[in-house]
Amino acid sequence: ALPIYPLGGKRDLEKRLLRVNRIDSFLEDPLRIMRGVQFLARFRFAVDDETRGLMRRDGPLLETVSPERVRDELNKMLLLAAEPSGGFIFMHDSGILGLILPELECTYGEEQNEFHPDDLFMHSLRSCDLARADLHLKWSALLHDLGKKETKRIVDGRAVFYRHEERSALIADAILERLRFANAFRKRVVSLIEHHMFNMTDAWSDAAVRRFIARVGEDNIDDLLALREADGLSRKDEEILDQNRAIKARIERIIASDAAFKIGDLAVTGTDVMKLLGIGEGPKVGAILRELLDNVLENPEYNTREKLIDLVKQKGQEK
Repeated sequence: ALPIYPLGGKRDLEKRLLRVNRIDSFLEDPLRIMRGVQFLARFRFAVDDETRGLMRRDGPLLETVSPERVRDELNKMLLLAAEPSGGFIFMHDSGILGLILPELECTYGEEQNEFHPDDLFMHSLRSCDLARADLHLKWSALLHDLGKKETKRIVDGRAVFYRHEERSALIADAILERLRFANAFRKRVVSLIEHHMFNMTDAWSDAAVRRFIARVGEDNIDDLLALREADGLSRKDEEILDQNRAIKARIERIIASDAAFKIGDLAVTGTDVMKLLGIGEGPKVGAILRELLDNVLENPEYNTREKLIDLVKQKGQEK
């Protein structure tokens, strides 16, 4: 038997139109508003006028929905929509975004400077669209510049945003905590945002590059470059691609040199420190290991058991 569409669903699908079938649909489950948003973004559907009006009318009820359910719909949109920006723009136009992500909503119309053709809101959305389809990267790109609004200053007639990445990281952490993301995910996103403003040049010494790798984590380099690329391309900076290739080549060369980037890479362990100095576990052991790592980051050739044992003994005498 042929399927029957008593409510005109076939016609709406052909028109690529989203429509609720009764006016109390969102009253029954307000999460349907968010589901509609992610559907329109994923499938590039339009929303009929009555449904749009109901979404606006019932939008405040989203505050009664658990953060986890809202988060899940946002995650689907970020991962499955070719351009999640369509969903965020719809939420802004419909008065919904301020209920879900007020920190993003308040950036609408916030002008930047000559390096950015878009306002802060659209820059964030374009960066998100261009980011690789990994959830932590999509969220990092979406939230990476939210601190600019609070840190904006006019210096010599132009807008500057000194240390905005630090403020952006704090805002992102609060958003992800509110949406009940796991701690490990939050930390990953926050770290990417906190470090996204690096600008490695030929003037950097190899020691500076090693310290950078140690600071951000060897495993996070590719993600950081991916965020940097999405950020750059969103403002039409085509040079970012060549810059990233050069940065990646240099980092790979230094990593391949067997340099130490974390305490676990050192040729001695905490147990060695305790035995050499005749001390037990405690903060002193960690402090000495961090000092050893600082020495090795500056001078990779120091990472031998003999040299580090000598340094440990010196540290013991100093204390």
